[in-house]
Amino acid sequence: MSPISPNNPFIWHAEVRGYEIDLQGIVNNAVYLQYLDHTRVLHLASKNIDWQAWHKNGYNLVVNHIDLHFKQPLRQHDQFYVTSRMEKVGRLKIVFHQSIHKNDHTLIASAINTCVCVNIATGKPSAPPELMHLLFN
Repeated sequence: MSPISPNNPFIWHAEVRGYEIDLQGIVNNAVYLQYLDHTRVLHLASKNIDWQAWHKNGYNLVVNHIDLHFKQPLRQHDQFYVTSRMEKVGRLKIVFHQSIHKNDHTLIASAINTCVCVNIATGKPSAPPELMHLLFN
């Protein structure tokens, strides 16, 4: 696999399952958030970041804000992929630029997810140097 870069994002492939659709025959809105979350976790893992280990060491990586725009619906059995790119904004914010596409490259949804690392003991945002190094080097 090629290294992840701005021109080569992290990509996760999947297929819509029957239990993810609603009465209208399209993927339920909340499921798109699950697709984005799953991709973020896999993207972090690809950079050797185990968010559960960070939690045990006193830090939580949490979503602070999501801006999600729906363009087209996904339907049962549609094959799709989610792309993810990370950007450091300021000292504390980790922004994930994500998009969901059908396998024919039709844009389904685009999202900007802002995350921060929170020190569990203080409840305040934190930027542990080791984490920032893993994320952006």
